[in-house]
Amino acid sequence: MTIIPATLSIQGLLAYDPTLLDTFPIPEGLDRDTVCGTVVEYCMPFEVLYASPELFKRHLEIFAKRRLPVWEKLYQSTVQRYSMLDDVDTDTEYSGQDTDTRTPDITRTRTPNLTTEGHNSGSDSTEQQVAAFNSDDYANREKQTTTLGTANTVHSTGTETETETGNEQTVRAKGTRVHSTGRNRPAAELLKAEREAALFDVVDFIATDVKCNFCLLLY
Repeated sequence: MTIIPATLSIQGLLAYDPTLLDTFPIPEGLDRDTVCGTVVEYCMPFEVLYASPELFKRHLEIFAKRRLPVWEKLYQSTVQRYSMLDDVDTDTEYSGQDTDTRTPDITRTRTPNLTTEGHNSGSDSTEQQVAAFNSDDYANREKQTTTLGTANTVHSTGTETETETGNEQTVRAKGTRVHSTGRNRPAAELLKAEREAALFDVVDFIATDVKCNFCLLLY
């Protein structure tokens, strides 16, 4: 059975349980070894608030989950992409419309001049035959022949016209509106703010946060 002293540092807890910081959540994008190493470094000179490794581990996980949104917001502010000397905060909106109009006036004309001719050719013949009173043989009596040759002509004249009129309209949204907050800061002031932002260390902030909540700050 291992006896844990009533007073203990985080280094002693890690000697008993090397997984002490394994469930400690950190912002995505930060190096876990760097964050955990800094936490140990900051807390090493002090007695921990919870001398039990299991208790320390559980409370640290709960604390870190609660503080994680704050740490993530601070970390994102350090990787934000922006122009250092851009002192104009503008918002551009697009509105309005423009119109294209096409007015067709199209005329199509067809003038037919068609001639159709038809011819009948050949002949028709009609013959009459009679038989004598005392004979069964027939003899020709009369023959009529009609010759066909009449031509028929169809002639078509006139003009066929097709006209298209009216308007064809296309409407598109268009327009630009620029809104500015009117913020205007001198370049020297912006440079000073940039230097101050560069000095912020989110890993230092996280380690200090843990130290202030899990260590007895007495030397």
